[in-house]
Amino acid sequence: MGERRQRRIGELLREELSALVSELKDPRVAGVTVTAVEPAPDLTIAKVYVTTWPADPARREEVLAGLEHAKGYLKHELAGRVLLRRIPDLVFKWDDTFDRADRIERLTGDDLPMSREQARRVLEQAQRIAVATHIAPDADALSSAIGLTLILRRLGKEAVAFCDDDLPPRLKTLPHADEIGRTAHGSFDLRVSLDASDPSRLGQAFRGLESLPLLNIDHHVTNIGFGTINWVEPAAVATAEMVLWLADDLGVALDPELASLLLAGIVGDTLGLRTPNVTPQVLREVVRLMEAGASLA
Repeated sequence: MGERRQRRIGELLREELSALVSELKDPRVAGVTVTAVEPAPDLTIAKVYVTTWPADPARREEVLAGLEHAKGYLKHELAGRVLLRRIPDLVFKWDDTFDRADRIERLTGDDLPMSREQARRVLEQAQRIAVATHIAPDADALSSAIGLTLILRRLGKEAVAFCDDDLPPRLKTLPHADEIGRTAHGSFDLRVSLDASDPSRLGQAFRGLESLPLLNIDHHVTNIGFGTINWVEPAAVATAEMVLWLADDLGVALDPELASLLLAGIVGDTLGLRTPNVTPQVLREVVRLMEAGASLA
């Protein structure tokens, strides 16, 4: 199996396992996040990395025991959700990246440029922006990329969205999805990565633009801070929620099209507003998007 296909299968399994684990009733796995899935080339096994948010290493043993107990159920459900000739054996591992002090410093320390305000400023200054999201895109990835592109265009800027992968059929109906390119081409002065935790997940979207500054916007706790400027907000339920905040910061009013895109991203990443990180603030934002013309239907 090629490396690219291996990564895509890993991301597909991560997405489906995230949904399944969030629905488990076992209190031992409450609040568990699937951070990555690494399938073997022959698909005999897949290492499933998990943690809790906030990270709580004291729960490591109970979480792993709970997942091991649910393994049979998870494999059975995966068999009905993903088109693979075999479902790999799931090997659960605690992702201790976030237990280390240096990781916390990268997420919160002053030495790493990482702020909403810096994101706003760099977007205001740029005029030609290439926006890219990750391979194996989901609703949040595409909604965020298209949504930010529309926001920037309404500010009079040139902005183009890219995704170096085929779009899932169910997401091709999103507004402006047909305008998304595979690899950036043209003259730009800024790159923006959305919803990608590391640069490899962007594929070749920014090929030839490596010398340009990169604004990294993401809500995944696994983000490695690979941008020139990094705004990583693990408390956000979706990158689309962060794009909503940017619309406010940049003074762009919501309309039905933009509101629908951002709501699709938020609903997609929260599994229909059912994940534990959905707060009253998120629900107020959902109401606001619906009042602007978006529909939950």
